[in-house]
Amino acid sequence: MLPRFAVAATMFLGWTVAYAEVASGPEVGQPLATLKVRVVQENAAEEPHDVIADHKDHPTVYLFLSAEKFDRPAAKYLRGIDEQVQKLQRRDPLAGLVVVWLTDDAEAGITRVSRIQGSLRLLAAQWAVFEGMNGPEGWGINKDATLTTVISRGQDVAARMGYDVVDDRDLPEFEARLNKVLDGK
Repeated sequence: MLPRFAVAATMFLGWTVAYAEVASGPEVGQPLATLKVRVVQENAAEEPHDVIADHKDHPTVYLFLSAEKFDRPAAKYLRGIDEQVQKLQRRDPLAGLVVVWLTDDAEAGITRVSRIQGSLRLLAAQWAVFEGMNGPEGWGINKDATLTTVISRGQDVAARMGYDVVDDRDLPEFEARLNKVLDGK
């Protein structure tokens, strides 16, 4: 029989391994790849177009959400990201937040995203759907990631974070990386 300390340590280490950042998203310093998605507004989706051009030379956060793994803790993280981007928009009104729903069924994804939009009522977010769980070509989205966050400064990747499990406890790390990007570091 294991001593209590060993059991507690094993449980703690198991939890920290399960709750970790994963490599996901394009490499820092690389130019952004094309991001053809269907933007969702008012329960309908546009034809696919490249949203990178919409945000050109302004700081933008791109969030890729797995339809299979999205949950309430991820929604809390998303709400916190939206609040940070709203603060950023006070400095640069054209700064953006693009939330991309990754799904194997685009039509069902449009319906689900419409419901999530109605529930979360994010103010800075532009919601979109991409058909394919691996994400768009050139974005390096890890299928095991629940959520991938990419911060751009202009047309280049300035930071990336991928999580197998995410919640609002990850917001301070996001804020620190966003501030580094804005300060040009």
